[in-house]
Order: sequence, then C-alpha cells, then structure tokens
Amino acid sequence: MWYNGFWVREVPHRERVVMGVNPGDLKVWFASSPDIDGGHHHAKDCDDGNGNVLCQMYRLPKKFYDHHDYRDLPAGVVERSTKQHVFVWLSPMDKKELISDAQYYADPDGPPGYVASARSMLRALGAE
Repeated sequence: MWYNGFWVREVPHRERVVMGVNPGDLKVWFASSPDIDGGHHHAKDCDDGNGNVLCQMYRLPKKFYDHHDYRDLPAGVVERSTKQHVFVWLSPMDKKELISDAQYYADPDGPPGYVASARSMLRALGAE
C-alpha cells in the first residue's frame, strides 16, 4: 500500500509490535543512571562491581509507584509514564523492595488508601 509516496506493508492487528521498549525487556544500566526526571535510583547492592546493574522493564500502577518513590526508596529508572502506568527498569533489589512495600500496604489491616493499588503492584510484579 502506498502512503505519502512510501510503500507501507499492511500488518494485521495481532502482529503489530509496540516500538521501543516493552515489559519484560532486559538492559544493563549504570548504577547511578538518572531517569527522565533525573531523580530515581537503583538499589545500591545490585552493582556487579563495575557500576553496572542488569534491569528488567515492568509496567506498574502509577499510584502505588509514585507513593513508593515519594518516600525516596529504591524505585528503578522510569522509561515513560502514562496516566495510569509507569514503565520502569527495575533491578532485582528494586523489585524486592517494591514487593516488600506492596505486601505491607496490601494487608487489609495495614495503612488505608493503598490496599487496592498495592495488590495491583503485586500482580504487576508477579508476586501475588
């Protein structure tokens, strides 16, 4: 099919791929890499000794992630953000920290206001 003078191959909807990074992708980051806002950081004990950290991309619920990050806990590196989700590069220790935090808030007897969001976080991280 021709489009604006270029030949474009039609791709069935089920075969379309989102360009860029997708949840599940792996990448090596420097331990001190800032994200798009310049503020997020990795857990310090993930460094391999050379300043590198192996990270995996996750799509996380924005409400709980912002609450976690606001308290200055290790939160990984944000790739992009939407209204309801944050796409984040997490090291294994970042993931462990988020799971621990989400388990605390997911308890019905725990602090109010974040129970549903914490449970969504646990599902997104595959820890439920």
